[in-house]
Amino acid sequence: MAVKKVERWWPAIAHGMCYALPFLLITRSVWALLIVGGTHAVLDHYQAAKYVVWAQASSAPGRSGRHGARPLTTRAPRPPCRALGRARC
Repeated sequence: MAVKKVERWWPAIAHGMCYALPFLLITRSVWALLIVGGTHAVLDHYQAAKYVVWAQASSAPGRSGRHGARPLTTRAPRPPCRALGRARC
């Protein structure tokens, strides 16, 4: 099913319905279940998750393009005794 859901709609819809079944424990709203299952089927069919992950990774704070991450802080690291909350080392 994993390969076929990106090629044809029927496996994607069947997978979306199976994905929505556990949400019956939370809600009985048909509209909510259709939204959960329908959006899951569409996102799986078009493999949109990889584009979302790519967008999040490229816009993450502290990132400098493809060359790696910059440190999130410019502070010097604390000595181990200070990291444990002691006043003096």
